[in-house]
Amino acid sequence: MRIDPRWWMRAGERDLAMARQLHSGGFHEGTAFHCQQAAEKMLKALAAELLGDARTSSTTRPSLERRSRRPRPSAASSRSARDDSP
Repeated sequence: MRIDPRWWMRAGERDLAMARQLHSGGFHEGTAFHCQQAAEKMLKALAAELLGDARTSSTTRPSLERRSRRPRPSAASSRSARDDSP
């Protein structure tokens, strides 16, 4: 099922409107939360428009795959690095 970028953009705009209302009332934590939500939803709209699909969390999948390919230090090498620290 294709995700409609317009839906995500409208959802982001609603979050931004909520953030503005909360900001005018001095509710800064709620303002920050809704700004973050608006940014995520608008980025998802952009991804859906450019890539043709933006399922939940699919935009983070490539970066997670890159991270999982990085070599991880062995337990012995990380222990020896800690032992040498002042």
